[in-house]
Amino acid sequence: RGRSRRQSRPSPAAAAVAVAETYLLTNTSAGVTESSYLLRIIAVIVIVIVPLYLCLAFLWLIFQEMAEPTKLTLYSYWRSSCSQRVRIALNIKGLEYEYKAVNLLKGDHFDPEFEKLNPMKYVPALVDGDTVIGDSFAIILYLEDKYPQHPLLPQDPKKKALNLQAASIVGSSIQPLQNLPVLQFIEDKFNADEKLTWAQNHINKGFAGCFLLYN
Repeated sequence: RGRSRRQSRPSPAAAAVAVAETYLLTNTSAGVTESSYLLRIIAVIVIVIVPLYLCLAFLWLIFQEMAEPTKLTLYSYWRSSCSQRVRIALNIKGLEYEYKAVNLLKGDHFDPEFEKLNPMKYVPALVDGDTVIGDSFAIILYLEDKYPQHPLLPQDPKKKALNLQAASIVGSSIQPLQNLPVLQFIEDKFNADEKLTWAQNHINKGFAGCFLLYN
C-alpha cells in the first residue's frame, strides 16, 4: 500500500492537444485568436502530418528494398583459377554476390542442374537475373560493361588491347592446356612425369609471351 502507483505519461500528440485545448478554454478574448490558431496548426502537425510522414517513409523503405536488383550468383570452386579471376573482378568492383560451391573433385559439375548453367560443365558460372554466363573471360567483360564502377580495363585503346591480349594468352594458351582433365589425360596416356613436363612447358611459354608484351 505504501507504494505509489506509477501514472502513465501521455503521448506527445495527446500532450500537444491537451495544451491547445487548455489554452483555447482559458483564453477566449479576441487578442489571443492568432495564438489559438497557431496552436491548432501545431496540434494538426503532431497528430496528422508527423504520423503520415513516418508511414510514407516506411513505405518508401519497403519499395526501395523490393526495387533492389537481384543479387549476383557465382557458381565457383575455391581451387579453380578461372573462378578466382571472376571473384577478384567482383570484389574490385564492389559487387555483392551469392557464392555457390561446386566441388570439382566430387564431380558436382556433372550434375544435370549445373549443366543447365554451363553445358561445358566447367566453373565458373555467373547468374545475373535471367542472364547466365559460363566462361570466366566472358563473365569479366560482362561485368565491365554492365557495372562500370571501378573499371578493370584502361580507357586508352592501346593499353586496353594490350591487357586483353595478355588475358587471352592466360585464358587460351596457358590455363586450358594445364587444366585438370587435360593433365589427367596426359597421365593416363603416358605417366605422371610427362604430365608435369607438359604443364610446365605450356605455363612457361605463356608467361614468357606475357612478359614480352610489357617489355
